[in-house]
This record gives sequence, C-alpha cells and structure tokens, in this order.
Amino acid sequence: MAKFISLEGIEFTGKSTLTKGLSDNLRQLGFVVATAHDPGTTARAEQIRLDVFQKTREGADIMTITKLYMEARSDLSNEVIKPFLSQHRSNKKAIFICDRFLDSTRVYIGLTHDIEMAKIFAIERQFLGDLLPDLTLICYFNNNNFEQELERRRQSTIEKRKNEKNVSIWHESNFQKMKLRQENYFKIIQVAKRNGEDRLFELINVSMPFPEVLESATNKILTHIL
Repeated sequence: MAKFISLEGIEFTGKSTLTKGLSDNLRQLGFVVATAHDPGTTARAEQIRLDVFQKTREGADIMTITKLYMEARSDLSNEVIKPFLSQHRSNKKAIFICDRFLDSTRVYIGLTHDIEMAKIFAIERQFLGDLLPDLTLICYFNNNNFEQELERRRQSTIEKRKNEKNVSIWHESNFQKMKLRQENYFKIIQVAKRNGEDRLFELINVSMPFPEVLESATNKILTHIL
C-alpha cells in the first residue's frame, strides 16, 4: 500500500531541499511520488498560515494558534494527502512526502510550551482522525558544529529569500533555544511510542554534505518500504 512519509526538524535543516531530492531519487527508481509542505500547499491552508502569523502578532493564546495550525493541516490532509493514499492504496511503490506534519506541533507547541500532550492528541484526533505518517525522518545538526552550521544556513536562507513576500524567516541567533527544540524532536519518538502509535522514525544527520544526506535518507526509506 502507499506510504506516508514526513520530514521533521528545526529551521534550516534543509527539509524542503531534501523533500525535492528524495522525490527525484524515488521517481528515478520507479516510485509514484507526491509532495507537500505543512502548513500550506492548498489555497485554504496557505491562507490559514497567514492568519496564524497575524494572530501571533496580535498575541493570540497558544491553543488558538494550535487549532489554526490543525485546521490548515486538516485541509491539506483531506484535499491532498488522503486522496493520494486512497488512490494508490494497492501500490507498494507510491509515496507521499510531507515537509513537516503533526510532530512539528508536538514540538513547537506541546514540548516547547509545556502543554499537556493529551490536549495536543485530542486536537489531532478532532482535525486529522487517525492519520499518521508511516515513517518520519528527523533532520538534525551535530552538536559539535550546531551553532556554526545553523548560522551559516540561516544567513544563506535570508539572502535567498529576502525579496519574497509573506515569508517568515527566523532572524534570532538564540542557539540555546534552537538546540532545545532539536532535543525535543528527539523526544518525539518516545512521545509517539507512549501514545501507542504504529509508526517508524529515522534520524538524518544533515551536517554532512547534501549528496551524503540524500543518499542516507533515500536508503533509510527504501529499507523500510521495500
């Protein structure tokens, strides 16, 4: 049956670039591949994403923001992900890859703001039902060059996207905060296990040169789905 794969990780770990690289690699190997980014992809989800930025600037409470993210994710799931998985349900070589999904909320809302995870799970069920990724790749930086690599990629991204509209780019240099978020991503594996979720996780060291990152991620996907 078709597989649903999500890519997770803190800002600037190259999830979007890796999503494209994986889709190209897998198509060359004969797979049917579709991709998306979360929040967004559909017109309604993109609008909700902009609403989140506005509500955040206005000081909306964290649970209001959480529900908006889930509303956008629900639209993406209902309009794009679920139809693809249904259409290709009997195809073992069909893969949907999403740049972020529900684990980002678990990290950025649940663990970062110390929100009871049961509340996050309840909102997930309300908006997503039982939809979960089959495999999640967590992209991370090595601790020994965390600050240097993060800053290098931050500056590169700001330069590349400086002329784009409606783009939210992290301009802080709070490396301790970012390192904590990365540690929280590692905790997500146990969070899912304690919740009884039947899903797989793999860690992807993105501090390596990109061709090595892509090869590692591709091989880990093939190991689990073939």
